[in-house]
Amino acid sequence: QRERANYMLWVSNNNEIERLERFCIAYEYVQVKHRLESKNQLLDELETSLQQLVDDVRGLEQRDKEAQKEMKERTAARDTQRSEKLKQLEEDSSKLTKEIASCESKLKNRESDLQAHLENQKQSNVAMAELQKQAEAKEKVAKREQEKFDALAAQEATYKKDIEKAQWSMQALTAGMSAQAGPEATAEGEGKSLREQLLDAQTKLSEMDADLKKRNMAISSFQERIA
Repeated sequence: QRERANYMLWVSNNNEIERLERFCIAYEYVQVKHRLESKNQLLDELETSLQQLVDDVRGLEQRDKEAQKEMKERTAARDTQRSEKLKQLEEDSSKLTKEIASCESKLKNRESDLQAHLENQKQSNVAMAELQKQAEAKEKVAKREQEKFDALAAQEATYKKDIEKAQWSMQALTAGMSAQAGPEATAEGEGKSLREQLLDAQTKLSEMDADLKKRNMAISSFQERIA
């Protein structure tokens, strides 16, 4: 009886174990199936996300291309604008450089003209001072020459009077008259014959005439030097 009871207990336990094993297998199957379904759903979600990411990447690539294109266009426009501005600035700079060079050249020319003018003025002042000295010297010379001229003029008047007296004496001697009978007569003819007095008068007249010519030449020379 006891063995039978043990056997029946073993059979019962064995059946229970088999039932539990089947239950565990079923549970594991359900769990695996659930996990597979979850994985499939997750895979679908991942595929959807991946597709979304691919679409987003493509959109980003398109936007990047558009951005690159816009950047290139803006860069080209900016470079063109900068090139135009740079060209304008270069032209303005070149124009200003030429104007500065022209102003510097004009300034140098003006400075050169000013230096030349100052030098000419200096030379003119020196020349004026020299001319002033020469004028003063000429004035002194002219004053001395004028004094000489006045003296010669006085001598000329005296010689003219002497010549007039000699001519009168010649005329008187030629007429056979005594020289003492004339105006302002002197005692030079006393004790001489008429012929000797005539020769003396002619000699004196010639000497006085030659001396008068010399005096006239000297007076003319003095007048030229004074002028």
